[in-house]
Amino acid sequence: MSDIINNNVTFSKCHFASALKHWRHLHSLSQLELVEKLSSSHHAFLGVNQPMLSKWEHGNGLPSLMRRVGVATFFEQPYDYDEGEKKTVKAAAKYNTFFNDIEPVYPYEVERIEKYPWSGLTASLKEQILYAHHAYRQVELKELVLFLGIQDINVVVAFHKNAIMGHIAYGMDSHGTLCLLSNMGLTKDIYLQMHQRACRLFQGKKVIFNAKLPYFKSLMNDFYIEEKSQYKGISVYECHMDLLMQNPFFHCVFSDTSDFLSLCHYQKALKSKRTSYEATVPA
Repeated sequence: MSDIINNNVTFSKCHFASALKHWRHLHSLSQLELVEKLSSSHHAFLGVNQPMLSKWEHGNGLPSLMRRVGVATFFEQPYDYDEGEKKTVKAAAKYNTFFNDIEPVYPYEVERIEKYPWSGLTASLKEQILYAHHAYRQVELKELVLFLGIQDINVVVAFHKNAIMGHIAYGMDSHGTLCLLSNMGLTKDIYLQMHQRACRLFQGKKVIFNAKLPYFKSLMNDFYIEEKSQYKGISVYECHMDLLMQNPFFHCVFSDTSDFLSLCHYQKALKSKRTSYEATVPA
């Protein structure tokens, strides 16, 4: 066991109280400041108050595994799971469907990235981008463009030789607001590259974006990003990019430290199953 764990500053079920107090002090946060940051960043901490946090630090009550992992994630620290917790996290990981079926057989890498106006794309590139968008969203790109009133579409394309590895398609609506139409990558690593580039592209600006997966929609709800509209199962959102970038939990959405977000979605799924079951049981 590492010295850090012996010093009781690694987050775990046994050492949560001491770890919480240690990392809060290290970040020069009062209990009230930490409560405000947690509750304003993620819905899972809604209802947590200063007296409750004080009890956690004094070992008078233990928050749920989801919240314990969430606090560790907030401080960008690992969580030391016991055997029972590992089983729960493994079960929860099945509900994180964001990168399902995204890993290919061949480990291609991005060799270059180019930006084009839509009119500057070759017919072949247009066809591939339209195909990829429809395969992922189940809605034609042109339908989404018309629904959102987007003009002047631009595309950032990642290549391996002359083959597309990923793309970012975006434009601007009639009010001058930037809109991310799709952001895709052939592999998880390439998707992350495109995601990071999109974040830089929209930094300091208000942006409209959309989501198809229930997992991603759940994340937006947890981040207090309200749905603006909906089109054929696609939810449309609008927020300032910096608001997302400042959220400590947003950065683990596409990383290997997403246990907290998986646990949140897992809890919602279990609650939904219980509600559905209770609705079928005769009174």
